[in-house]
Amino acid sequence: MARNDYLDVYAENYTCIHDYIRRCVRDEATAEDMTQEVFLLVYRKWDELADHPNIVGYMMNAAKFNICKWYARQRRVMPEDGETLEIVSRDSLKGNDSDVFRMSEFYSDAESVLRKEDLSILKYYYVYGYTSAEMAQRLGISVSCFKARVARMKKELIAALRSVVLFVLAFRR
Repeated sequence: MARNDYLDVYAENYTCIHDYIRRCVRDEATAEDMTQEVFLLVYRKWDELADHPNIVGYMMNAAKFNICKWYARQRRVMPEDGETLEIVSRDSLKGNDSDVFRMSEFYSDAESVLRKEDLSILKYYYVYGYTSAEMAQRLGISVSCFKARVARMKKELIAALRSVVLFVLAFRR
């Protein structure tokens, strides 16, 4: 293959590589950066890869490697459980005191509805960004079982929140 065939490889495979990374990291900017890293690697090694029998497989492996590195970096800076509420309140709610109070109140209510283990699972999944596959592996269950478990926990929380809202609305009258 000649060097200008790189552009064909790029055009034919960019969407596939990008979509795969995007599904794994669930962040568009990060997915774009990682996709560019994969194609930059291929460009730099083009002399070696021009005749590669499975260049798409090579790029997918490079993407998986970048995703694993990214998740490893995310976990290194993962807060301790005690710091989670403060970080979520400060970052997600922009430090508004009433929002921090509401978040604390919600967290307290969630603790009364869910078992501590289930609350921890939700934190790892939603706050720390673990994938369904990673959580399933951590728990020693299948991905479909994990997703069903999360759906059940969400239903429990929603039901509890509805009863609180109905109580508050009835109390106001």
